[in-house]
Amino acid sequence: MNNKSEVLAIVDEDFFYGIENGYYPQLAQDINEGRIEIISIEQYNNLRKCSQISILTNPKNQGKDFYIKNPYTNSYVSVLDDNIVYEFIKDRSLVMKEALVRLGAKEIKLEDNISDKDNLAISVEGKANNGVGNGQMEAAYTRAQSLNLHSLIESVDPNRKPKSYSVVQDYIFSHGLDKDSGIMLYLERLKEDGRLFGKEKYEITFCSEIQSAFKILSSIDYKLFNAELDFSIEHNCVHTVTKKLYLDFG
Repeated sequence: MNNKSEVLAIVDEDFFYGIENGYYPQLAQDINEGRIEIISIEQYNNLRKCSQISILTNPKNQGKDFYIKNPYTNSYVSVLDDNIVYEFIKDRSLVMKEALVRLGAKEIKLEDNISDKDNLAISVEGKANNGVGNGQMEAAYTRAQSLNLHSLIESVDPNRKPKSYSVVQDYIFSHGLDKDSGIMLYLERLKEDGRLFGKEKYEITFCSEIQSAFKILSSIDYKLFNAELDFSIEHNCVHTVTKKLYLDFG
């Protein structure tokens, strides 16, 4: 796997043969330009045996095996998983807390909670009962409402000191936070000053990875995989959720 794309599809051997032999030139272009990565069932089984891929839900080989890469755990989550929003919010919260702890934050406090239903409400018109419809994402957001973000992301230790620049850098890059401009600015400040000072407000956005992935999926010819798919519906109803953190670096 080249890991160029945040979207992965696993297909049967015949379909994969067709892609390799030029039967689907647009799909080949999508792969080359990094919009999607496609592997065969056989390739997946070989990668799994060598522990080179982590997928939470095994493919069913029905033309619906699409996955989004979770950069915080370096694993793939099925787009059909009702827990997809829950998992991404939980994992981003945990790795963000650990990054801020390593940066030396003496206090990390969430200023509002995920249980705000207004932030999670969705309404979209479209086909239902097609395996990937608006009901699935609705269920995903409903499941995410049970998360207690306070327990996941808050931390207090007045004696906390920052880790070395190299340790913090390694953690940030190995847990998918290198695309977070705010965290990268904190890392730069740590490198220049040796530690961070003061009290700050920080906005953390959840589900942007899911939104981005469904935007990609809605742009490819997904009907080639299964006529029942309609990722345009999901793309229209995936919302980002933004929360505010209070940080005290001392």
